[in-house]
Parts: sequence; structure tokens; C-alpha cells
Amino acid sequence: MVLKTWSLAFVLFMIMLFSGVVDSIDVISPEISDIKVSESGKIQVSPTIGDLMSEIPEGNRPIIGINEDGTLDLPNDHFIIPPGAQTDNAFKIYVIGDSVAWGNGLNREYKYYSLVAKELQENLGEPVEVIVYAHSGAPISGEDENSIINQAKKIPNDVDLILVSGGINDVGIESILDSSKEASSVTSLSAPIEERMENLLRELINKNQHVKIVVTGYYNIISRDSKLETVDNYLGQYWTSDISKKFEAPDINRLIANSIAFNSACTTALRSAVKKVDGKEGRILFVSPEFQDSNSYKASDTYLWGLTSILPPMSNAIDHDYEATAHPNRKGASKYAYAINNIIGAKGLDWLQKTTQNTTKERIWKDFPGVSRHYPWIDSVTSTDLNEDEDVSDETNVDTIDEPTIDEPTIDEPTIDEPTIDEPTIDEPTIDEPTTKAPPKDWIWEEPMGNEPAGYKGFIPDGDQAVYIWDPTTDTVYESPNGFEWNPSNYHWDGSEWHE
Repeated sequence: MVLKTWSLAFVLFMIMLFSGVVDSIDVISPEISDIKVSESGKIQVSPTIGDLMSEIPEGNRPIIGINEDGTLDLPNDHFIIPPGAQTDNAFKIYVIGDSVAWGNGLNREYKYYSLVAKELQENLGEPVEVIVYAHSGAPISGEDENSIINQAKKIPNDVDLILVSGGINDVGIESILDSSKEASSVTSLSAPIEERMENLLRELINKNQHVKIVVTGYYNIISRDSKLETVDNYLGQYWTSDISKKFEAPDINRLIANSIAFNSACTTALRSAVKKVDGKEGRILFVSPEFQDSNSYKASDTYLWGLTSILPPMSNAIDHDYEATAHPNRKGASKYAYAINNIIGAKGLDWLQKTTQNTTKERIWKDFPGVSRHYPWIDSVTSTDLNEDEDVSDETNVDTIDEPTIDEPTIDEPTIDEPTIDEPTIDEPTIDEPTTKAPPKDWIWEEPMGNEPAGYKGFIPDGDQAVYIWDPTTDTVYESPNGFEWNPSNYHWDGSEWHE
């Protein structure tokens, strides 16, 4: 046992030596001081590989993780852009989630996390390191060792950006694509997603005081534009739980209804979880990939891999992986990357800079009313930096101003430059007569995507649907027809108003 363990440690060391991870035998000295076997049967050696690697400069360390019990843990993917760059000061992205996040059927360069990293590296002008723990089939929580909550535990305390995808495996693809089930049952199965995602996000946000998080949604797997083929009957293992109908053509209308039910319920749950955990911090964003009906499974412009053969079962993915069926293909991954990059771009690259939970912009403005809202948002801005010797606004120091500046009106004290019309209250803004040069502050706004009009989508507090669009160029707020969420696939924008 001792000989085998020593051999393993020696082999690992020699790999590190000849791969250039260490320059010489003098760098580390693998002298084993203790060997034992854990209750699970794993061999534990002291010092651990982690102890040995701690003496190696971070930028030269191998792609390897160390669990709390000293056992090795490898991420599913790990790379840096540009290749060969040092990781010491790199912008760090962690990817956790399910098979959508992992990118079933795609080579690394086409996976959405790789596309996001490439875009960020170009915009930030600094190396970007990507560590991926996303795993196919992973639910948000539960006893599964690959669950997303367990993936999250592997993330260190100081990272820059986390991409999260989760929820579909908590419902089960076999339930969504079971044509013997009612859509209402799919909606019910989706109910726990909100609480599970909320718990996950709280753990991430509490563990990483600087991190920014982007949670991605899903899509309608089957739509009215989907044209199922005979080969798709083989997917009867998903289509229905009725054994006698395993190889019969599914009820397409049920599949459409179930797909819509899941996507809608999951989107609502994820968006609500983000709002509950993030509050007004602005550190967590939700984004939908905004697939249209034409992008569903085997639709006219599909963004998903399709089943092509049953002997053996194969998809049209790059590696013909059967498990890639109904997952985003190159177009779909590009759409995900576009959605993520777009929402980060809308927030501005400053959003990615390190902040602390106690020094957000809103708190700086509230606690120090003399601070200009144009004050550069950099790492060093904290309450202790705002002292009497520092001129933090264009006109005055923090300690000499008790009231807000003229260009920084508050709701309680509107400025002369921003009069209200007929003195309506800010708490009850009207759609026909906007009362400020910005949308009501108690709404939450996101930049629209697709062919929606220029402006921002508005979510009423405690609501889950974007029922308003605010156009900042004309200071006009539009209400969606029938109070439904803005969706280009359901409504047409003619340049002045929406039509169903």
C-alpha cells in the first residue's frame, strides 16, 4: 500500500516536472509524512498535492483542484485566454450548471462560456481564466454529487463572474416531454425551482463578496414550428410514461403545451429568485436566450441538435452524441453568448469591477449625499475613502453638504429642473404623464432584446412579467397589450405601438 501510494505521488510529481509546471526537483520535495485510508476507501497522503502546489507560483500551477479531504478534484474544463497567459491577475469566470451550461455536443470553442470569455477578454484587455464545473444531468440541489449546489462549493472566495444554468433537471426532461402529462403538472413540478435557486444564489453571494452572477433561462423545446420525424418516435422514452406507447408518435400539442409551461414557469421562478436574493444590489442578473418558435427542436431555423438515427442512437451534433439531442447547437450557443454579453454590455464593464456588499452605488449616495453619482466606481471606493480631505464631487466635499445636489434629485425633494406635472406622487406614476426624466425608481428595468423597441423593459415590484417599455429618447412609457410580457414572437411593433 505504501509503495503504491508513493509511486502515485512520484508519478504526479514527474508529470508536473516534465510538463514545465515546476522547473526542478528542488522546487518541491514530495516527502510523505503520513498515509491513511479514509472511510470511503480513498487513500490520503500528507502532505497533499495541494500542500506541494502551494509552493508553486499561481500562474504555473496545474489544472487541478483539492477537496477538503485532500483528494484530487478536476474541473470539467479549465483554460485561459489568451493561451499561455498567467492566471495570477486574470479575470476569473466560473461556470456551474447543467448540460446546457456544459454544452452537450459542442467543442469548447463553440460553447457559450467560451464565447463569453473571448468577448470579455477583448473588451477588458486582460487575461480571462475559465473554470467549468457544469455537469450534464445536474439538478440545482439534492443528493446528486454533481448537483449545482455541490458544484458551487468548489468555487473559491474571490472570483469575478459566475455563469449559472439550472432548473430543467429538477423537473426532468422526461416529465416535460411526456405527452401523457398535462401542462399543469409540469408547472407544478417547476414550483420548487425558485426556492432551490434562491438558496444557491444566497450561498454564492455570501461566499463571494465581490462576485457578479448571470443566471440564464431556457427555451421552448417543442413549438408549433417543430416538424417531428419518424426517427423522433424513438424518443418515446421521453415522450410518454406509458410503456405501451413508447414508440408511437407523440401528441405534438401536448408537447408544445408542456414546453411552454416549463419555460414560462422556470423563467418566472428564476427571475423571482434573482430579485429576492439580489434586491437592489445589482450583482445578479437574469437573462433569457430569447429563442423564437422557429428556433425550437427541428423547427425551420432550429438552434437545437436533432436526433438523426436510432441504430445506434445519434444526433447531428459534432460528435453525434445522442445526449446532445434538444440541446443548443452552434447557433443556440451563440445566442446564449450574445444574450449574456449583451446584458453585461448594457450594464457596462464597470459592473464587472470588484465592489463590496456595503459599498454599492446606492449606499454611497444614501450615506454620503454629497457624492456625485458620476464618481468613478473603482475598487478603492469605500466609506473610509470618503474623508474630509477628498473632493468626491464636482463642487464640494462630502462633509460640507447636508442636502442632495441639484443634479441629484431625490424622490422626497424633487429639483426645480425636474418639476412634476400636476404634482402627482412619485409612488404612483402614471403611464400617460411620466413624472420624471427616468422611469419610476420602484420598477426594475432591463434592456429589451430581439426586435423590441429601443428602451427598457419594466418589471413592476413583486411582478414577474415585463409589462411596460420605457423609451428614454422620448420619455414615453408603453404598456403591453392585455398586460402580458413583451415578446416579439407574440406581438408586432410597428414603430409606434404594439399589435397582437
